[in-house]
Amino acid sequence: MAEPPPHTNVVALLVHPDDRYLLHLRDANKPISRAGQWSLPGGHPEPGESLDAAVARELLEEADLRIADLAPFAVVEDTGPEGRLTGRVQVYAGTWRGDPASVPLTEGIMLRWTDPGQLPWLTIGPMTSAVIAHHRSAPNAGAALWCPTSRPDGTPGSFRANSPWRPG
Repeated sequence: MAEPPPHTNVVALLVHPDDRYLLHLRDANKPISRAGQWSLPGGHPEPGESLDAAVARELLEEADLRIADLAPFAVVEDTGPEGRLTGRVQVYAGTWRGDPASVPLTEGIMLRWTDPGQLPWLTIGPMTSAVIAHHRSAPNAGAALWCPTSRPDGTPGSFRANSPWRPG
């Protein structure tokens, strides 16, 4: 039997000029990954859609956000317990100065600006924490980062953040 292809998602790391990060509280009562956790806004590309177009569409559809300086920042690769690549997340970074309370959010519970010092007290996934730590240590990306995690079934996994990836 052929291995399923890795899935690809896109997320936006939106940074306020005062170094806070915009986090999105995901719905707790939906069958989605990281339900009820703080994460980065984003989603899945539509069939045939470029990653650049997907992240712009997701921000527009979910929060009516248009981020002019959004650019590829890093790629997070998810590997299964056997070490096989199971998914990629293209992380884009950009600047936003707005008030999250004024955003007409159509998915999730809320958006909030978060100081990095608050992260240990939030219910937040390891990928989101790792991406923020990666950004704080290398705002222009490029360095590799491994982040151990566990899956819902208890098996170990890992995340690796690399410089921007573009599909073939």
